[in-house]
Amino acid sequence: MIMKFEINKYDKLKHRNKLVSYLKKIEKRFEYIPFVFPINIIEMFSTFKNIFVVIEDKKIINLGYKNKIKSNIGFFFEKPKYDYDFLNDFDSAVLLFPPREKVNKIKCEEKIEISEAIIDISKVISLVGKEFKTLRGKLNKFRKENSNCIVEVFDKEKISRQELKSFYDEWFKSSENRKSIDMSLYWGCLEFIYGFDGELDGIVVRHNAKIIGVGFFSISPLEKQSVCITSNGFCEFKGLNEFLAYEKYRFVYKKYKIKFINVGSANSERIINMKKKFCFFREKLWMLVLKGNDIRDKDFWHDDCVDPDDFRL
Repeated sequence: MIMKFEINKYDKLKHRNKLVSYLKKIEKRFEYIPFVFPINIIEMFSTFKNIFVVIEDKKIINLGYKNKIKSNIGFFFEKPKYDYDFLNDFDSAVLLFPPREKVNKIKCEEKIEISEAIIDISKVISLVGKEFKTLRGKLNKFRKENSNCIVEVFDKEKISRQELKSFYDEWFKSSENRKSIDMSLYWGCLEFIYGFDGELDGIVVRHNAKIIGVGFFSISPLEKQSVCITSNGFCEFKGLNEFLAYEKYRFVYKKYKIKFINVGSANSERIINMKKKFCFFREKLWMLVLKGNDIRDKDFWHDDCVDPDDFRL
């Protein structure tokens, strides 16, 4: 029997309903979802990566991206259903974030374990217990010293592209002396919201009407979990980053009744130390190298998944 399927670049107008149905089915197999899982994040990635869908019988059967510049191809969540001819055009290929129970059943050249940080929002927003002593202190001090700060729900009809860009420009200048900053995700958010009429949930913090903090997040298709996309505040306001994160988690819990939020990588000590005050726990995830493990370093697969195709060339 000849199987008939189509391979198409992702198109929001043509494929969104199919993508929603596909991700809802996949989500049931995850206890805690990966960072890239929500629909809005995948659509944002499609503005700077060649995201493709494989359609059979009017349903999506595979989702992934092609990076011709780096000669790599990635599949999300499920192994390739067929021996696609286009795999021969790439030097390396990876399966990103398969459900845990599938990992040992898929043939691959290498299994790479990574971990992401998950926060139980219901525990954090209560601030009860000695484990939140430091966080309580930082929040109380910030509120006392900045009583005129207000929190707003992000609304792109009320916040212009230029106002948000000006915030990121200033944040970058005020932070670049403290750490190496990759701005591609922030510019990706900006372009997705205003250039592609995309939707991201978020909050902003204002001080004397000026934006001093921005945090975006997204919700999973089944509205079971959330993902923190960005959280940035001016460093001269001590405690702002903790305040911004706390208010964002509180908003997620209040509006969506969602208990867990994925706050990104838990693979480096610097990032781990930043998140400890919120008492996160690690969720193990996997990347399965289908071919080309001898020509790529360990970190390549994850970075290529989230970076623009021409990033750091």
